[in-house]
Amino acid sequence: MIDLDTKIKRMRKLGKIHATILEELKSRCRPGIKKLEIEEYFKELLNKFPGIRSACKGYKPVGYRNPYPTNLCIAKNEEAIHIPPNKSVIQEGDLVTIDLVLTDSLVYTDAAVSFIVGETRKRSRIKLLQTAYNALYSAISKLKDGTNVGKLSFTIYSIVKKAGFDVLKEYGGHGIGTQMWEDPFIPNYGDPHEGPILSEGDTLAIEPLVCEGDDRLEYLDEWSTRTLDRKDFVQVEHTVLVLKDRAEILTSFD
Repeated sequence: MIDLDTKIKRMRKLGKIHATILEELKSRCRPGIKKLEIEEYFKELLNKFPGIRSACKGYKPVGYRNPYPTNLCIAKNEEAIHIPPNKSVIQEGDLVTIDLVLTDSLVYTDAAVSFIVGETRKRSRIKLLQTAYNALYSAISKLKDGTNVGKLSFTIYSIVKKAGFDVLKEYGGHGIGTQMWEDPFIPNYGDPHEGPILSEGDTLAIEPLVCEGDDRLEYLDEWSTRTLDRKDFVQVEHTVLVLKDRAEILTSFD
């Protein structure tokens, strides 16, 4: 068990590493590259940061038969959450999400970056991406000591629905700190006056999960998912620290 000051100091340091790695991985995503090549590049990057590792590989929640097989989650287009990298090739215009949880063995950070590879003529894909980031940063802007979870949830959902999209209902953001997932659960929809009250010093992963169409998922195996209607999906995420009058983004990569 570590004290709060130590936890925050280590999470700030880890968050900066997290942002650096995501930027490097994003820069590698060019048309023609295989997802598995990005996974291999990530393992090379870790050599620059002794003591830091992915918390994804080997993670096995209660009820799962098999642990998560890779270090990264890499989804494109209609693929959704928990997609292990494989030999699938990223093409021009693909909407790609790279999701990663890092740990220094004491604290954790969680962040996901989404982007379009090259150019696309799909205006809906651009709008979906812009909406997800708008929802993320708008929710973070509402966060300070005394904010309740429902205000974050309502902010995300309002922006997403106004743009004509939807959110996943069974998944969302969460607390994070000395474990990968901690309370509270932060759904991407809800009543602005409900939910746990957040306090200065809390650390959270804010995580809009935005669907172009139907919010239902199809499970391809124990981990991999895609949208049931095969429409686009996007995930954006930051680890943040609650301060007295604002939130500090610990994984800022923008």
